[in-house]
Amino acid sequence: MELMRAAASVVMFVALLSGCVTTTALYGADLNPVAGSEDTYTLKVAYAGTNLTTNRIEKGTRKKLEQRAKEFLASRPEYVGYSVVDFERNLIPSWIVYTVKFDRAKSSATPPR
Repeated sequence: MELMRAAASVVMFVALLSGCVTTTALYGADLNPVAGSEDTYTLKVAYAGTNLTTNRIEKGTRKKLEQRAKEFLASRPEYVGYSVVDFERNLIPSWIVYTVKFDRAKSSATPPR
């Protein structure tokens, strides 16, 4: 009986700790170009944990998106910024696919009229 009580305590402790954890991971190293759409890419971000609120999921996955987008901008000088134009959320397995439109630098070759 004492062993069962100890095991139950351990399970409850682990459950409480896991309630504080939200993890995210990138699927694939690169932003994937969207076919037929110029300057538009997708990025899949998985998330896991317990006690996940929409706010926590959004914050964690957006952080991964921002990290990857900054790396992409640094490696591609023709782009100067980006915006999220869409996202798709899947519950099981848990992931969000962000669709991102990158902004090109304005060409100084043609003066404005």
